[in-house]
Amino acid sequence: MAVDWGNDHKACNLEKYECLECDKEFIVGAEMIGETGVQCPYCGSRHIDDTVGTNDEFLMDLDLGCLNLIMKKKVVSIHQPCYIPYLGIFYKIWKSDMFVFLDDAQYSNGYVFDWNRIRTPQGEARLKIPLERKFGDLLTEVKPKDFLGWREKHLKTIEMNYKRAPYFADVFFGFRECLMAQYGSLAELNMATMELFMDKFGWDIPTFRSSDMKLETRSEARVIEIVKRIGGEIYLSGTGGRNYQTEAHFADAGIKLAYSGFRPLEYRQQWGSFLPNMSVLDYCMNEGFDIDGFFSRVEEVHSDE
Repeated sequence: MAVDWGNDHKACNLEKYECLECDKEFIVGAEMIGETGVQCPYCGSRHIDDTVGTNDEFLMDLDLGCLNLIMKKKVVSIHQPCYIPYLGIFYKIWKSDMFVFLDDAQYSNGYVFDWNRIRTPQGEARLKIPLERKFGDLLTEVKPKDFLGWREKHLKTIEMNYKRAPYFADVFFGFRECLMAQYGSLAELNMATMELFMDKFGWDIPTFRSSDMKLETRSEARVIEIVKRIGGEIYLSGTGGRNYQTEAHFADAGIKLAYSGFRPLEYRQQWGSFLPNMSVLDYCMNEGFDIDGFFSRVEEVHSDE
């Protein structure tokens, strides 16, 4: 039997599955299953139990939310774990169904792996992490020099400049607890702080680490392999990827290449005119954790330009 769900989607031989990792159930039709098999639309796991076939009576009462997750093309974004990054990175995650931390990327000077910007009465200030590293180290091999007390200094600077911000108490104490934990590498620290904000935003987006995938490819081929590994169909890239990515190469692998196109939108800030591209801390201190509404406004404003 084929059931027409509209928009030219037809689901044949519907079956109900249960994910053995997150314990959630979902429905999928046989023609939606690719060569890699059934994948949980909630957590990305392939550890699945085929629980029961469906019938007409079951379909009459079916909640289609889980089926829609399967029918929607899966959007994947990838980024190196950065220190309290700006909103553009979180915007890309917000638009994705799955996110991959490129945690085994090589460290490079200048990029925001170990520093970011906050707002002060004098303008922009940078918070920088002192590192123990050598040339060619991966982010998983670089270690913060915690013995220098940089975490305490960062927290003191943040408190001094944001203690009168509307959402200081909501943000600061949870961030302090996360920052003061022990981490084996810069990658671990950055992933923990980014995941803290993702959790506070209320997002339930499956995340992966490239270091778990044991990849041997590099650059564009590495991105393509990651997207295929986790069952993605659309790769959402930052605009910097235009410098080394070729749309045809992704199309050959069955992947659509798209770009996030984030541009800053003004929000409340302390001390004078708006400064764009501050750390996520700045937004949350001033606006709280309601990021979904803000990102929706970003899309609306830029869609009209």
